[in-house]
Formats: sequence, C-alpha cells, structure tokens
Amino acid sequence: MDPVRPWAALVETGWYAPGKDGLRLLRRFIQYAKDAELDEVRMSTLNTTPERALKLLEHMGFTLAERSHRLNL
Repeated sequence: MDPVRPWAALVETGWYAPGKDGLRLLRRFIQYAKDAELDEVRMSTLNTTPERALKLLEHMGFTLAERSHRLNL
C-alpha cells in the first residue's frame, strides 16, 4: 500500500436478503466496487453468522481483516 495514495473501500454496514438474493446482492456489491475502481470491499459478520456464510466469503476471496468488540453499559 502506498502511504501517499488514498485507499478507497466499499464497506457494508448492514446486510439482509432472503434466500439466494443475498449472494446476488453481494456479487453486485463487489462489481460496483470494481466498476468504481475501489481498492477493497469490506464485509462484517456477527458472531452468530452461520459457518457456511463465513466459508462462502472465504471462497470468494475475503480474508479476515479485523475484529470488533463491544462493551454493553
């Protein structure tokens, strides 16, 4: 990564689609980022995300980039 060049990412902040519509939406999301010549796509998952969804993201080339933690008050 070039420290001078800006890094542009498309980041989802909420995701729901019934059935296979979720996969179609994800593919369109990725294509939008490619068409816009962005550097990356970021998808977040919950700790309750089914294993098959995590495997699908991995199969599509996504890698774990960070973890999020929360504190309920």
